[in-house]
Order: sequence, then C-alpha cells, then structure tokens
Amino acid sequence: MSLSIYTNFYNYLNQCITNQDEFCKFKTSSHITGITEHPCLDQYKDGFVGQIVFYADQLHLDVDDVLTSCMINDQYGSPFLSSIVYQNKTYQISPNTLRYIYNGLHMLLLFKNNKNNKSSISIVELGGGYGGQCLILYVLTKMLSITITSYMVIDFYPVCQFITHYLCYFNIHIETNAYLDNHIHDLTNHYDLFISNYCLGELPFPIQKYYIDKIFNHIDSYYIQYNNFWQGGDVHPDLLAKNPTLLPEIPLTGTDNKLIIGYINKNK
Repeated sequence: MSLSIYTNFYNYLNQCITNQDEFCKFKTSSHITGITEHPCLDQYKDGFVGQIVFYADQLHLDVDDVLTSCMINDQYGSPFLSSIVYQNKTYQISPNTLRYIYNGLHMLLLFKNNKNNKSSISIVELGGGYGGQCLILYVLTKMLSITITSYMVIDFYPVCQFITHYLCYFNIHIETNAYLDNHIHDLTNHYDLFISNYCLGELPFPIQKYYIDKIFNHIDSYYIQYNNFWQGGDVHPDLLAKNPTLLPEIPLTGTDNKLIIGYINKNK
C-alpha cells in the first residue's frame, strides 16, 4: 500500500476538524473509506449480527438495546448504512459500527471472565481510526455498569487530534499518545486491556516490535485483530513469544486475518 494514502488520510482529518461541511460527510470520503470506514463490510453484516447476538446473550444484554444504543456512532459523518433485520425489526446501521459492537462485546466478555466481574476498566488502543471503537466501548461498558477509568489512544498526531475532536461530540474525553519523530512517550500507567483493530499487524515488523516492547510491560491482557500484509500473514515472533491464543476472524473479512488474545496478568 502506498504511503501517500496515509498522507492524504492525515491531511483530510485535519481538514475535517476545521471544516464542518467536510466533517458532516467524512465517513463517505475516499480518504477515509480506504483506511478505516469500509462500506464493503456490508457483505459481512449477517455474520457480525450473529456474533453480536451470541455475545450479547453471554453478557445478558438485550440485542435491541445494544443495536439502538450503538447507532449513536452513525450520528456524524454520513456513513454508509447496512439494512439488517433482527426479530422482525429492521435497523439501518453502519457495517463498521456492527464490527465495533461485535469486537466490543467479545473483548468485554473476556475481560469480565478474566477479572471476576471487575466494575472498572482501563484501556490502551493502538490505531484509533476516527474513534469509533472507543465510542462503542463507552456505550457498552455503561450498559454493563463498568466504568472506564482511563482510555489512551496511540496513533499519529493528526489521528489523535481528530479522535479527540470526534469524541467531544459525545462528551467523551480521552488521553492520546502521538507517534512523533519515530517515537511515542513512555507509558506511565498500567492498563487492564490493550486493543488494536487491524493496526499492529499492518505495521512493518521493526515497528511492531517497537510497540510490543513499549506496551506489553504495561498491560494485563490484549485483544488484537491482526491482518499482517507485510509478512504474508506471519505473526511477529515477539508476539508469539507471549503465548497468545490465535483464533480465526469471524466472519473472515481478509485472507490472513486472525484474532490474537492473551493475558499477561490473569485475574489481577
């Protein structure tokens, strides 16, 4: 993938912060749909819904409440909306939001099982997109009576700026740690959960190692959607050394995609 697509992405995010007309339609821009908002996920909508129903049931959440509450992520940016049907009710919801919901429910179920139903959680996310997964996690944790005590996004500076801007519309304020001059600031806090949706695996191996070294000493568990197209689907050996569980992505949205989960400090 050409690096120019990322340059255009960063420039467009900066434009959307200052131009309200662009912000109102940013999820339809080719600068965004090529990176983080994918209308093509519509073909997987039924698979996402099936996973949402399964994990919502495990968490004793009402599926209609989950879908309706999480549609808040489609309020801004004019995203492409999928039409889905659940129990004879039709919903218009972005397929990207559906995937955020499914991932969010799954990671929170794992967290609750691992942490003995702990009522608070701290999260660090590598590669925040426009802030959609973060927003959905705030919605779902509220439904589960879990308090997010801290949430940090690590990404390039323009992305961090835009995520902060986007989340302000929902009165959500997070920490950011921008990648500048080939470095991020050292983490000073410890986090219950590290997540990365298709970011870590998209990075060249040396940069993956940099983040693994920087982050893994400061987390208790991790949930990584991994789609390594640099190394032909291979997982970084330093990540494999953590003895993770590798699972197939469900539904499979890319040839080499996989889910990598694991625990550094179980039940801490």
